[in-house]
Amino acid sequence: MPVYHLVEGSQGQVWDLTVMDDQLLCGHNSGTYRITDNGGWERLSSQAGGWRLHPLASRPGFALQGTYTGLGVYQRDGSGHWKYSHAISGFNEPIREVWEDSAGQIWLRHAHNGVYAINLSSDLRKVSGFKWAPAYPEEVQLKRDFRVSGGIRRVFTGWQDEMLFLRQNGNLLVARRDGLKAEFAVSHFSWMDDYENMVPLDSAYYLLCFEKGYALLPRREILTVRNRQLTTKPLIRQLAVVSGSEQRSFTFRDASSLLATLPVLDAGENHLVFRFSLPESIQEPLFSYRLVGLDEHWSDLSKVAEKEYASLRPGQYRFQVRSNADDTFTSLSFEILPPWYQSVWAYWSYFFLFCGLVGLSFYVHRRQVRTHQQKVRQQMEEQLAREQERHRQQLVQLQKEKLEQDVISKAEELANTTMNLIHKNDLLIKLKEEVEKLKDEVQQRQTIDQATGHINQLVKLIDSNLSSRQDWKVFEKNFNKVHEQFFKQLLNQYSGLTPDDLRLAAYLRMNLSSKEVAKLLNITVRGVELKRYRLRKRLNLEPEANLNEFMMAF
Repeated sequence: MPVYHLVEGSQGQVWDLTVMDDQLLCGHNSGTYRITDNGGWERLSSQAGGWRLHPLASRPGFALQGTYTGLGVYQRDGSGHWKYSHAISGFNEPIREVWEDSAGQIWLRHAHNGVYAINLSSDLRKVSGFKWAPAYPEEVQLKRDFRVSGGIRRVFTGWQDEMLFLRQNGNLLVARRDGLKAEFAVSHFSWMDDYENMVPLDSAYYLLCFEKGYALLPRREILTVRNRQLTTKPLIRQLAVVSGSEQRSFTFRDASSLLATLPVLDAGENHLVFRFSLPESIQEPLFSYRLVGLDEHWSDLSKVAEKEYASLRPGQYRFQVRSNADDTFTSLSFEILPPWYQSVWAYWSYFFLFCGLVGLSFYVHRRQVRTHQQKVRQQMEEQLAREQERHRQQLVQLQKEKLEQDVISKAEELANTTMNLIHKNDLLIKLKEEVEKLKDEVQQRQTIDQATGHINQLVKLIDSNLSSRQDWKVFEKNFNKVHEQFFKQLLNQYSGLTPDDLRLAAYLRMNLSSKEVAKLLNITVRGVELKRYRLRKRLNLEPEANLNEFMMAF
């Protein structure tokens, strides 16, 4: 009889084999099955992808299973057989692993996205609440307890108090609470992503489940590897010269080559980079370093595995580096030669040069005194020129103020002239009205014609004064003094304006009312409104535009 035989019907992906109450249950790609004592294949559930089946310690007689599409519940019947009961609603994510912590909290490991802490209803039929986390908190705490640094893919429970940490790069770290650690180099590609597994077979071996088979890890090797790793000191791998005429570096393969080398550098080769490492490190190492000859104090521990120094002075130095594993350190001595200008003959040259500079300084001082005198004279001339310019600007300002005062006086004179014209015409109009009345009375009483002739002559004289062109010329002259270029600009823009239009525009520019304009033009107010209307048409003003405001703003 062969050592093993195929269980008929089990072809395909077998994800889980769990023994519960002496029953071998198989999580399969096509469902979940029980393997009977005679090798039979009995289906328990057709829910695809039975990844992991876990009995609930908080609910004896029940077990949870993670599948492709969520969670399933299994229950032990009266005869002691496990049967599929139902699917849990409210959670449809693919779950690869199910477990309970010591407090009875149920945890789920998602197929691709962290872990979930869930709460189930009392009848185990739905998820009443859940919380996502990027990693299982107990695994994070285990890293702290065992002082493990770096990225960890999975954590597995080993034999007795040992824990196995699978690193992101594939290496396997075995750690104990007493501080023992041993790291085994394993290729990242050996493991099957998302399905890594390690099983403690007995006190002598661990079974490592790889993508293409299995491997045995003897536990006796843990102590051997650990002792070899503890004896490793930091190694200075390279001294790189960044500055200088040519780029060069010193590479050290081991401690013996490091001791046999004493780099001697030129003065310009004072920008250096030291690179170091901790071979066969158990965990991600931390380094501390110092440069004897520059500083005597060790640096703080850091993950950075290189140190750069710039602008080092000539002299002898000793670079030392240690790790957080112990206080032993590695040293590299080197020397930076002084530059040529610090030699003996260079110092004699400096002495003679100093003597020459002293003599030259006396000569330069005398020239500086003469230059200073010339500079003071030039400054005084410039100051005098500035004072003259300031007085000239003050004179210009005074002339400007005088011209502004003259404009104000002319404006007042124009206003007075205009008011005098208005009052004169107003008086002449009243006088004319009285003469007209007298003329009517004389005609009614049939007085002599000679008196009537004198009265007519008086009326003509009044009319001539009412429409005197001499008054308009005086007004126009004063107006142009105050409002320069007004008539010229108005005619340039509106060439069709008549002299009467210009005369009305001037009065409107002075903001005179229609009644005042009527007295100046010796016409009625209605006549003024007619003239305003004609002027608006010649100016092409909109109906809502104010003619007075237009003229005042022109």
